[in-house]
Amino acid sequence: MVNMQRTEHAKKASNNGKAKPTLLRKTLVAAAVAVSSLGAATDALSQTNSSYTRVEGVAVTGFNRLLSEPVWDLGPGFGGIGFNFVFGYNPDGTTDEIPLTPESPMDLIVASGFDPAQLAVVPQPDEATTNIPFKDVPIIVSPAGDRAPVRSSVEADPWEASKSYPSRETTLGEWLKARGTLHIKCRSNGTAYIQVNAWGLIPHGVYTLWGVFSRDFSGDGNIDGMAPSALGGVPNLAVASAAGLASISRELNFCPTEEESLKTVAMAYHSDGNVYGAVPELGAAGLPGGTITHDHLNWAVNVEASLLGADIAQSIRETQDAEVK
Repeated sequence: MVNMQRTEHAKKASNNGKAKPTLLRKTLVAAAVAVSSLGAATDALSQTNSSYTRVEGVAVTGFNRLLSEPVWDLGPGFGGIGFNFVFGYNPDGTTDEIPLTPESPMDLIVASGFDPAQLAVVPQPDEATTNIPFKDVPIIVSPAGDRAPVRSSVEADPWEASKSYPSRETTLGEWLKARGTLHIKCRSNGTAYIQVNAWGLIPHGVYTLWGVFSRDFSGDGNIDGMAPSALGGVPNLAVASAAGLASISRELNFCPTEEESLKTVAMAYHSDGNVYGAVPELGAAGLPGGTITHDHLNWAVNVEASLLGADIAQSIRETQDAEVK
């Protein structure tokens, strides 16, 4: 995720329309299952319960993106703005990752990449950081900060830097199986307690929790951008179990459902196994979103509407039991 100023490029991105009808194709059943929770999220948010709200998460492939389609209308000035942070691996020897679309096959291996829409806010990263399967994304291996790909812990020598077992490639279908619930309990004194329970994550994967807020960056009293903030403060870290389960809870000094500047909550996967304090990645240092961090789950908190459409969610409910094993 990156700070999003309302540049002309960003304004253009916010005009994306609804998902194309091709999202209903059978090759996208796994992706469709992820979107099916959107209806439940909208229902939960429409209820006027001042003490407790449960929001169902949506597996995504970027900030406010599912297979390059916008997920929610984030409000005036932003609309469907977002960035792709997950791509398909291109094995043909080039550094060109494959952009995900509603037609992408579910057995496509997910990889690092860079969405050109980010050029409005961060520089182009080095080609060596893109088109890398997540299991091979380089990690820090020296006190000087050098990075290198490493083997699984069951393959490496005992003293070698390694990744926890199982360290294997992840397909798009597996990525889109992630689910999660966001529980929000607001108190009469204005504080709140939140808890995220997630499953279907990358085994032993490093995850962080973020709130995406609209902001007044110029200080002139007008909302002119959007940026992530560590929800509940740092460390905002969770490590998935071998079965892909993770939970994180925090105390807040505000009620999320009453804080209109909080648009969504995001759970980001760190393919490099690193966290970066109060920022999700190091965009200005050549490691923007998509190269080392990748939004995996999003929860709608104060959004205007779904841009994927109720018809898609209904189609999913009718097909998932019959077609998803």
